[in-house]
Amino acid sequence: MELLPGVRASPADQRASEGEEGSVDLVITTHLHTDHVGWNTRLLDGHWRPTFPHARYLTSRAEWDYWASAEMDEARRQMFRDSVCPVRDSGQYDAVDVSEHGREVAPGVRLVPTPGHTPGQVAVEVRGTDRTALITGDSIHHPVQLSHPHITSCVDTDAQQTVLTRIRLLEQLAGTDSLPLGTHFLAPTGGTVHTDGTRYRLRPEPGTPAAPSAS
Repeated sequence: MELLPGVRASPADQRASEGEEGSVDLVITTHLHTDHVGWNTRLLDGHWRPTFPHARYLTSRAEWDYWASAEMDEARRQMFRDSVCPVRDSGQYDAVDVSEHGREVAPGVRLVPTPGHTPGQVAVEVRGTDRTALITGDSIHHPVQLSHPHITSCVDTDAQQTVLTRIRLLEQLAGTDSLPLGTHFLAPTGGTVHTDGTRYRLRPEPGTPAAPSAS
């Protein structure tokens, strides 16, 4: 993938010999929580090493700076030692500035600021030839939050900001053909956002697998 100015590229040699992992050149971290960085590394010869040896790993500078000075319990420190520090130490992690208008990091790929769940969380907008998708990160945890955007999570760093961010995203998505992809949604994970009175609803994309029914 061609990166834009200000985003460094990795060497391309040896990629073909390293299989699919070696062909990946960009990994975007929406935020630095355990369930969003666990695939950053893999255990090789007793050491945690970047899963994608030639990729740039991106996160927002606000996110990086927050965790650099945050008080963390041992479980979270262990997560950083396993899944974040090895990528940093290999020189592959880039903290990028994301303005209120977003930051394009590759053609058709833009980081969108979605603070609240964590201070520097981003969503990822992917533009195609005729549609746009938005990978939500944890700005929307569950489809019920479309109808009730004021429902928050116990792990939100700033619950009030989380609500403001979620409402802003829903206002921007409502009535468009943009396809939000809920990172934690069960099937259907994608659809379009529509207004229903004073609330929002997710209308599944045609052909999207339905959630499994209770037996």
